[in-house]
Amino acid sequence: ADAPPCVMCLAPATKQCSGCHAFWYCGRDCQRKHWKAHKTECGRTKELQEMTPKKLLTALDEREREFNVVTDIVRKHRESSSCKTVWVTRSGDMLREDLEDARELPGIKERLDSLSGSKTEANQHATVNTLFSAAEGVGRAKSLAFFEQSKTVRDRLQELARRDEEQGVETVIKCGGQQGLVLDAAGD
Repeated sequence: ADAPPCVMCLAPATKQCSGCHAFWYCGRDCQRKHWKAHKTECGRTKELQEMTPKKLLTALDEREREFNVVTDIVRKHRESSSCKTVWVTRSGDMLREDLEDARELPGIKERLDSLSGSKTEANQHATVNTLFSAAEGVGRAKSLAFFEQSKTVRDRLQELARRDEEQGVETVIKCGGQQGLVLDAAGD
């Protein structure tokens, strides 16, 4: 079978990721460019390509449960502590994106601009507090939107899990990699 095209530029690919074998590249430059995004999932690609509807539902439910637990812990901390500088944020590139989006929010941009004129400790504290509070709100909104949007996927996964159990088969959902999302029902 022919290799898929390079995941970055769609040129003919000759090299495959040696870690997960899920992505193809035309050369070293494209592989390096892709690594920034791929490095967080590379080790998990094999696991992700062996997901069943039941496993995927469990992972989605656990992610949402953890989000709610952490949000509740921080809320309770803020209610009971004089130190309010604790935030729930997403991590890595998502945090960077949330910080950039937060900087552009109406009111936040102006507040940050007004604080940037003075380098006093109080202004630096206010800058961090303003920016991370806004980034927390941005990340929370994006996380809640993700959970809301995943409801239709969850419904479909529940259908598949129920069908698998009734028919005694196991549908494998290959998530990630260059193939995207692929459903393979055992026995088909």
